[in-house]
Amino acid sequence: MEHGSAVRVSLCAALCAAAYAAVETDEGVYVGTDDNFAEFLETNEYVLAEFYAPWCGHCKQLAPEYAQAAQDLAAASSPVKLMKLDATTQTKTAEQFEVQGYPTLKWFKNGQAAEFSGGRTAADIVSWVNKKSGPVPMPAGSVDEAKSIQESNPVSVFGFFESAETDEYKHFALTAEASELTYVVTFSAAVATEFGVTMPKIVVYTDFDDKVFEYDGDLLDQTAINNFAIGSSLPLIMEFTEEAAPKIFGGEVKSHFLFFQKFSDDSWNTNKAAFSEVAKDYRGKVLFITLDVDKADNGRIMEFFGLKAEETPTYRIINVTSDMEKFSPPTADLSAEAIGAFAKNYVSGTVEKHLMSEPESDDWDANPVKVLTGSNFERVALDPTKDVLVEFYAPWCGHCKQLVPIYDKLAEAYESNENVVIAKMDSTANEVSGITIESFPTLKLFPKGEGADVVDHDGERTLKGFVDWLAEKTGTAAPEVGDEPDAGDAEAGEDGAEGGGDGPPEDKDGSHDEL
Repeated sequence: MEHGSAVRVSLCAALCAAAYAAVETDEGVYVGTDDNFAEFLETNEYVLAEFYAPWCGHCKQLAPEYAQAAQDLAAASSPVKLMKLDATTQTKTAEQFEVQGYPTLKWFKNGQAAEFSGGRTAADIVSWVNKKSGPVPMPAGSVDEAKSIQESNPVSVFGFFESAETDEYKHFALTAEASELTYVVTFSAAVATEFGVTMPKIVVYTDFDDKVFEYDGDLLDQTAINNFAIGSSLPLIMEFTEEAAPKIFGGEVKSHFLFFQKFSDDSWNTNKAAFSEVAKDYRGKVLFITLDVDKADNGRIMEFFGLKAEETPTYRIINVTSDMEKFSPPTADLSAEAIGAFAKNYVSGTVEKHLMSEPESDDWDANPVKVLTGSNFERVALDPTKDVLVEFYAPWCGHCKQLVPIYDKLAEAYESNENVVIAKMDSTANEVSGITIESFPTLKLFPKGEGADVVDHDGERTLKGFVDWLAEKTGTAAPEVGDEPDAGDAEAGEDGAEGGGDGPPEDKDGSHDEL
């Protein structure tokens, strides 16, 4: 029996080696295909897979970091394997895992998929997968081991306890289980002495700001420990950049306080100091972010908030949950006192959300397509006597520009019908309570009748497709339409989704980093 077991083990090893030999690598990253992906998951307990498109700018930026992470993991003899798949050619696998944009990273443990929520630097990737593949919290039994863990992780939450039987450790371990951060535990007095810590103690070590953050709260309060760890895991204030976006949007802190100014202004350092002073009071509750108005890439973010360069410096708060609620300060005061009062009132829930709106134009209904703003939306779109189809668009959206001739013809076809209205609204300048627009164009039907449910358009975006869809949804006879108009010649945005629309303001290739 022992001999038979040895033979089976050797055979298994040989088969695994053969499987690895059949999978090509590129700079340490395994190259996935529709043919080898399922088998690769079967033979590896932990796999991080990147679905990319060759033309995707975000993917090109990620490539060297992803390769470095793969090499670092291999050097450390990690069981985690990094794989990449060209989703534009390996379409079967991409469709299986509902890949909508690029890059999409998915984590597989024993073949079960989960979303990757880490950062996009090599260090962030390594830290995240180590957390997911190792024991939680990670044990550090010696000084050398503890120092190695601390130095190799940009953020690590250390727990120093006398034994695993203490209540303090048990609460620490439960907090670690539910967190995305790297938690480390040591029961070694020698390690505590080397780190200058008296047990029991929780300390967050980082490679930024003050580098060492000691927790002085209740060691049995998991919520307080978690909030402290999250607050300490990010810089006091962060500059918004493409590289920082995943960490900003993928984190657990959903309230974001943004300060808009040209960093070249003489007053920048003074205003930054005031902003930083307030930030200290809200670690773990509100994320403080700065945006350089001089950077062209931030233009879409400003547009999203309805801001022009001449209106800066200024600040806003947004809750990046599904409703994407925005809040504007009641004053233009840039002092720490005013910024602090705004933050305090937001946290206490006494600030009303801000909805952007253009003024209603005198000729809003002069053309077949009616022009809606935040000012007249409720009066027109929610008129209980009419069926109203609204296109929510963005002026820069390529798909929206292509739709213009078709949508104009559709409005002309219904112009003599008093019961059907074809309308549009610029969603970069106007917002409506209860309606969240995540991509452009988005089309919604607001049916007649009190309290009627809004219907998302899911038909073809052709003239005949629109007419047939409206006839079905409204019960109104379809009007006669002429020849199908040519779509506009605007270049559509690269959104990585078949038949989709352009993504959020800063989305150029389907990465869906949102504000």
